Amino acid sequence: KAANAGAVLEIDLNGYALTYTSDVAAHSAMITVNSGSTLIVKDSKGTGKIVYTYTGAGDPSFGWGTYTITNSGTLVVEGGTIEMSTPLNGAGSVEHMHCAIQASGSAKSTTIYGGTVKNETYRSIRINGGALTVKGGDMVGQVWMQPSVETTSIAIIGGNFEPKGVDASSVYVENGSKKVVMQISGGNFKTKLGVANP
Repeated sequence: KAANAGAVLEIDLNGYALTYTSDVAAHSAMITVNSGSTLIVKDSKGTGKIVYTYTGAGDPSFGWGTYTITNSGTLVVEGGTIEMSTPLNGAGSVEHMHCAIQASGSAKSTTIYGGTVKNETYRSIRINGGALTVKGGDMVGQVWMQPSVETTSIAIIGGNFEPKGVDASSVYVENGSKKVVMQISGGNFKTKLGVANP
């Protein structure tokens, strides 16, 4: 469901699960944060989760993917599990577009204070724009930055990073022609950090 621009929505999962299942190979999201809006995810009981289960085969001719949460505004994760569940792994041009959190080029910020952002088969977070700040929590699946705007940045202050599936690096920045500001002052990385076109 998409919230109206300017809205602030706080979700306390309170130990419950929000789930969605689809086999449609298209650009879609379970939850959309519109430009100018804010979504805050909490979980006061510690067992709550938001899960998008994608059961399709993917479409390599379609340049987008499916996301549990897509952010074009402000997203704050303070607890709970945000998960993309998909069988796609190893196809190269398909599965990397399916992530638990995606921030578009118009996103203002994505901040992870705690909880788990998870994709067991590939990438957990895909950042195309805005400021990503990770202060805690578990990133299960590679954090991937592919900026579409010059204002994209990443700051890692804490948290645990573990790649899954075909990934070798915990955090990977593919900057192309766009400048990326990357600051790391903490965190636990199971594998290396990767940068293309530094």
